[in-house]
Amino acid sequence: MWIRADLPPLPDGIDVAIGPLVDLPDDREAWIASALLDGIAPPLTVKRIAASDVAHQSGWPVTVVAISVLDDTREIERRIVFVVRLEVLGALVIARIAPHAIAALEATVGRALLTALLAAPIRMHGSEVVAIAELDV
Repeated sequence: MWIRADLPPLPDGIDVAIGPLVDLPDDREAWIASALLDGIAPPLTVKRIAASDVAHQSGWPVTVVAISVLDDTREIERRIVFVVRLEVLGALVIARIAPHAIAALEATVGRALLTALLAAPIRMHGSEVVAIAELDV
């Protein structure tokens, strides 16, 4: 199962990875933290920038969490995770932004990326492929 997103053109330095739909873990906070903190070890530190709840166009809840990865006081990367929750399933979409791309992210790309992800088709596969929005749930 997957989320298929037609992302806007992203400047060099912004990479987005879209994970598969999986059974939601019991400890969602640990699941999100493991994605956000992957590969970060001392002496690097993390500063939480923002967290908010929004909704996918089909009504499913999406949580957005942004952090700054710091080397002393210098930001070396920004990470944003979009957590899509579909009752018992969920997916993580992770954006990693290099320092030289942060201004572009804040200016226009971030809004375009969020808009694209909130409008992205969410598909299930198996015996048939159907959009979540078409399911009678």
